[in-house]
Amino acid sequence: MKLRSLLLAATAGVLASGAAASAQSPVLLRLESGGTLSDRFRVDSSGTFVAFGFVRDVGNTTGCAAQLPATGAGTRFMWLPCRGSLRFGRVPIGQTNWDDSNLDDFTFAGGNQVTASGYGAFSFGDQVNVSSTVGVGFGSGVTVSGTAGFSAGASNVCSGFACTAIGYTVRAGGQGSVALGYRTTANNDYSVALGYRASNNTHTGTMVMGDESTTDSVRNQADNEFRIRYNGGIRLRVSTAANGNTPGAGGNVGCDLTVAVPSWTCASSRTLKENYLNVDGEYVLSRIRAMPITTWSMIGADAQVRHLGPVAEDFYRAFGLGIGETTIGMGDIDGVNIAAAKALEARTSRLREEVEMRTAQVNTLQAQVAEQAAQLQAAKLRSDALEARLQALEAKP
Repeated sequence: MKLRSLLLAATAGVLASGAAASAQSPVLLRLESGGTLSDRFRVDSSGTFVAFGFVRDVGNTTGCAAQLPATGAGTRFMWLPCRGSLRFGRVPIGQTNWDDSNLDDFTFAGGNQVTASGYGAFSFGDQVNVSSTVGVGFGSGVTVSGTAGFSAGASNVCSGFACTAIGYTVRAGGQGSVALGYRTTANNDYSVALGYRASNNTHTGTMVMGDESTTDSVRNQADNEFRIRYNGGIRLRVSTAANGNTPGAGGNVGCDLTVAVPSWTCASSRTLKENYLNVDGEYVLSRIRAMPITTWSMIGADAQVRHLGPVAEDFYRAFGLGIGETTIGMGDIDGVNIAAAKALEARTSRLREEVEMRTAQVNTLQAQVAEQAAQLQAAKLRSDALEARLQALEAKP
């Protein structure tokens, strides 16, 4: 290679002032090689530089090794046009991270002890190893072996096709798997693990999310399962006015599930409702009376697992509540049950009042009968006395 420095016809004022260079900035340094003296490296007066080269022909798997400017251990900046690959940083003693055997076309690796050995791979940081096609790895102690995988953080493993592993000590080992957070694991296809110590537990098609309330992991227990653990509660909101933690406050529509209340608590404030109409409890009872109630099992589920209740079509036909005839709102069926209970309580109250009235009447009649019986007894005694006296008189001579 021949080095030739060119002094150019640029004015001293332009060079001294550092004025912005045009698209045709004068060349200050040029490296040339070959019989035609074609450019290999060029620097212009604006500080712009360019390195030229060529990528090896398709099928040439060995031709680039001879063009490596350095191999083995060392700290260096290295551009290999034959592969269209860039390296900068450090290779430890005894390692060959940047030898041709650990290179591939169009790769990038920068940092300490980093490897990008898959086609189009990108590796940056400390002890980052990306061996997959178009895999990407950032951070420290990161391994990416899944095609098109992506990992950032520390001590992560991303080994499934199109996997994503971001955080600390996370594992994404399935196709399309995602592991985000701290010590999360998604080691099967289409599984997602988020948060703190959450694991898909080898199941597929799952999502698991964990909080920081314990050092024990929350784990999926079945394929295609959604499982979450949040000790502070789960709060679902479906309105834009998500104010505070109390459902119903300021138009805050949603439901809460907390440790203190182990069932869903949903917004039902008067401030959220309008168009009130009174309900005839006897009508509700009549509709319930006419509505079929059966036991059944869900299609596709274990036939031995039985449920009891109305179907949505019959419920909607009876009461017209909710958004359609294929669903039953839990609030609606609760409302029907309360209305029915209230109507039955009204019946019970009326019956109680009637029974109390009848009881009072019976008591009065019983008292009257007892009084009449006493009067009859007294009359009988008087009659018996008169009869005795009469017999005594008749017995005298």
